[in-house]
Amino acid sequence: MKSNTTLETTLHCSAEFHLARLTSNLAPVIYSLAIRLSKGTGIFYVSLETLSPYLNASYSTVFRAVKELVEAGFFEDPSREVFKPTSYKVVKHEEWAANHPGACGTKISFPWSEESGDPLGVAMHTATGGRRKFFPGELKALRGLGLTDSDIVDQWKRFLEVDKPSGRRWKGSYFRFLKLLRQSLGEGSGSLQVSDAAPHIASVVAHG
Repeated sequence: MKSNTTLETTLHCSAEFHLARLTSNLAPVIYSLAIRLSKGTGIFYVSLETLSPYLNASYSTVFRAVKELVEAGFFEDPSREVFKPTSYKVVKHEEWAANHPGACGTKISFPWSEESGDPLGVAMHTATGGRRKFFPGELKALRGLGLTDSDIVDQWKRFLEVDKPSGRRWKGSYFRFLKLLRQSLGEGSGSLQVSDAAPHIASVVAHG
């Protein structure tokens, strides 16, 4: 298996993380097939002579792929009997990780990560359809205005309905929102004046 240049990932580690680092391009395909066919027993019964035409690959290519899966630890205990298919125990990622401590990628946690992120960052990120991410300093500035997280998210959604950011405008959407929110709270007007760069897009969003 190829060595990992970094163990930090933006996704949770899985079998795919390791299989993608194998030399054989066919190994991930065979492993996926083995997972599906071994349900209930955990054993993959395979004849390379049968598998070869099924995967449209030469016998030697299939042999090398299976051999690499064994060497990597995703297939175990090959049992060879005359006139019978070879059987392999299919090792799922959870078991593989336990057998290979320290080899898995570590998911980086961001303020917008649903699993462990800041609830405000997650809610605002979700409202953008995943188009804008929010960092700790940005969330701290918003909370510093004295509003609850719920109020901030509500105002953010109303802002997006009028501002309608797209393309590069997503990058500056937070700063426009923060500026308007500060103006509204400072003036005590009870409304947010949302003005787009284009003169014909302007509206007032009621402050919850």
